[in-house]
Amino acid sequence: MKGRLLSIDVLRGMTLIFMIIVNQPGSWDNVFAPLLHADWNGFNPY
Repeated sequence: MKGRLLSIDVLRGMTLIFMIIVNQPGSWDNVFAPLLHADWNGFNPY
């Protein structure tokens, strides 16, 4: 199409692919480590 920037279309496509991968890990055994929750060690008021 005339007037469209290919780089914007590529960025949009890569963004959608990344969102699908992050939101659908497939198995909780294979989750990308930085996306895991921290371990719960209780609550300390001090």
